Amino acid sequence: MRDVISADMWEAINTSALTLRGDGDGSWMAPGGPYLSCQYVKERVALIAGLADRTMLRDEAKAFLDAGSFMESADMVLRILRVAFAAARNRSRKVCSVDKMNVLETTQLWRDIADEMAPEYPDVSLSHMLVDNCAMQLVRNPRQFDVVVTGNIFGDILSDEASMLTGSIGMLPSASLDEKNKGLYEPSHGSAPDIAGKGVANPLATILSAAMMLRYTFGLEEQAQRVENAVKKVLAQGYRTGDIYERGTNKVGTKEMGDAVLAALA
Repeated sequence: MRDVISADMWEAINTSALTLRGDGDGSWMAPGGPYLSCQYVKERVALIAGLADRTMLRDEAKAFLDAGSFMESADMVLRILRVAFAAARNRSRKVCSVDKMNVLETTQLWRDIADEMAPEYPDVSLSHMLVDNCAMQLVRNPRQFDVVVTGNIFGDILSDEASMLTGSIGMLPSASLDEKNKGLYEPSHGSAPDIAGKGVANPLATILSAAMMLRYTFGLEEQAQRVENAVKKVLAQGYRTGDIYERGTNKVGTKEMGDAVLAALA
């Protein structure tokens, strides 16, 4: 059996889409339109790696793991769920917990703990969704979600799927943080070495990652909103890097897009 992996890191991927395709018509929404605003909170590493190939209910998991490993795993679930509930309080007060308890019964642990925690946040509504249904619902009606919380494997898949709701993964900022909200901020797509130095990368995910840093690590909500509003303004003016370009918009490179955001901040 592989050891249970533990970590104090959690990851937030913000798909508060600043540009979104319309309802099937392929158009881009201007500020004030029906934006999708959803945040994905996931654990940074696989939660119960040693149980991934077994099906067992919570009581069986307790018996299978030694007491210390079980409590460590449960504590990891508690920490990530608290992050999700706290985030929802500053948003639309809805948490959707995603698992696959009908097949991978170890994720029943996740669902049980979420249900036990929910009464601590009476102002936040908790729902559960199986991961395959969640993947479908993201395509069918993404605006139903506010904060989605799940494990690393499901979170990696769902957040990449959600990135295309914004038109490009180049629009998504992310943060990998510890319990004190300190860590690494970066675009969810990584470094994109294949286009390095070509001046064509979309810088908006990097800029929006800085906005997340202002909000989560430094507690500067007003400043974070200023950065986000500057990005919204630039997109409303029609500036587009190649990954989100459409006919009728102004195609620009990395530097031009960054300069436009700076000008909008002034």
